[in-house]
Amino acid sequence: MTIVSHKHRFIFVCPRKVAGTSIRLSLAQSCGGGDIIAGGETFRPGVDADDYAALRERNAGDYSTPHTLPDDVRSRVGERVWKDYFKFTVVRNPWDLFVSLYCYKFAVDWPNLVRDAGGVVGRGGLGRARLHLRLRRARRGFARGRHRESVEFSLRKGLFTALVDEIPAFCFSRGELFADRYLRFENLQHDYDEVCRHLQLPRRALIRAKTGVRDKRRHYRGYYTGYSRDFIAQRCAAMIDAFGYRYD
Repeated sequence: MTIVSHKHRFIFVCPRKVAGTSIRLSLAQSCGGGDIIAGGETFRPGVDADDYAALRERNAGDYSTPHTLPDDVRSRVGERVWKDYFKFTVVRNPWDLFVSLYCYKFAVDWPNLVRDAGGVVGRGGLGRARLHLRLRRARRGFARGRHRESVEFSLRKGLFTALVDEIPAFCFSRGELFADRYLRFENLQHDYDEVCRHLQLPRRALIRAKTGVRDKRRHYRGYYTGYSRDFIAQRCAAMIDAFGYRYD
């Protein structure tokens, strides 16, 4: 859900599960005809809490995914634009973020999870079959509410490794913090308003998109065992250190 606005000279780099759809829907209303909007959105009853008008991809070109990593955005826009434009993104407690990702993938995005994982692990037919069996086992645990077991099994078997590794990767470019502003998911509306003030854009209340999947009554700690907690801590160590997140 990357946006590159030449009209307003900003770059929004969008990780997964940080309310990126909500931000992009708001920003798109101020974008010009020559701006880049990667990825479209259509309102989905039962998944999106608030109704909204469809958003269409614009000038996306070789942005093959709406969640384009900072280094890839940088290579596409070039060093001059990367240096001169105001860059921002969103960070979120990685343990909380992974739980949202886990719930969304099993409840809503199952076909894409099977397709994408099949292309990463096990190139042979036997490897793909084994992987899909493991995915189905993990999904059964999710459906039965056995989340601690399902999350640990998923991480032990590598079902989410690539997606977990993306979490800290969205915070850095070439090994360094890159953004002029990191919005905190935990304080999102306030931080988004500050970005709009800086860019002289209209400040809008963010709509609630993709919010009807996870059981909000269950704290993210209820999804973890010691193994899975430490797995996220190790894979996201640089991000945790940079932004002071804790498992609490």
